[in-house]
Amino acid sequence: MNEEEYFKKFSSTILNFTTNYLNNVVLKIIELEDYVVEPKRFFYTLIHKTVSTLEASNIFVRNFELKSNYNSSLFILLRSAISDIILAEYVIKRGKTDEERAELIPRIYFDHVDNMIDSLNKAARKAYGWSDKEVDDNIRLIKESKKQYFKVDGKPKLKPIRTSPYTLTFKMFSEISNPLSTEYDLLRRSFDLYSQFSKFEHFGDLTFYLVHRAYEEKQKESILYDLYDGIRVICFALSNYMNLWDDIPTSTKKTVEKLTSEVNQFHPSTIKYT
Repeated sequence: MNEEEYFKKFSSTILNFTTNYLNNVVLKIIELEDYVVEPKRFFYTLIHKTVSTLEASNIFVRNFELKSNYNSSLFILLRSAISDIILAEYVIKRGKTDEERAELIPRIYFDHVDNMIDSLNKAARKAYGWSDKEVDDNIRLIKESKKQYFKVDGKPKLKPIRTSPYTLTFKMFSEISNPLSTEYDLLRRSFDLYSQFSKFEHFGDLTFYLVHRAYEEKQKESILYDLYDGIRVICFALSNYMNLWDDIPTSTKKTVEKLTSEVNQFHPSTIKYT
């Protein structure tokens, strides 16, 4: 197929995946009503955010060969989804049971709260012109609203898990015994893509190159591989995470797995250039 056909069919396949997943997996999880209890709450939130991000990204996929200036926005969206996947993989690998995962997750959540308090301590006086008392009062309000994380004396009950994908990936790499396994390969590719796409998000030396890469004919193939692998990793992860719910019908799981397989068939080598 030529480029136009490739992106039209690839986009249509992604749309089939996201529509099916939202209607038959996400809505089923909501119907089961156990998504408000950890660790299901964590994975439901991540699943909902990731499949929605993939659905939004597909607008850019459909116009990929027509609008080179869409590349940056597309890869920033994919970066967000891959970042969440790396975090989910960390929770799955570190917590072997629901109980162990439910213990890990509050430490991940606490990272937000801890960072808010740290930011107020470091910046609020200059940024908002607050007095020491105003800073202390606002920190006290945070602690009162998030009592689950603090002791009576205001000290933290637990140590936050910093959710930087770099840190989490390094930890996971050290724990995978077989570097030739599919598990290692997918984690490595997720890390590669997250690291590269982050250079769009965080301005620096490589940003100019990545932005202009979209307009260089000789870079087209490598860009397509990045796109394909990013979509492939996300669909594979979503297909895997639905298995955390035993009550999702087997027929639904088989349909999602079939759609994931169809996404995988759009390897860039299937494009016939004229």
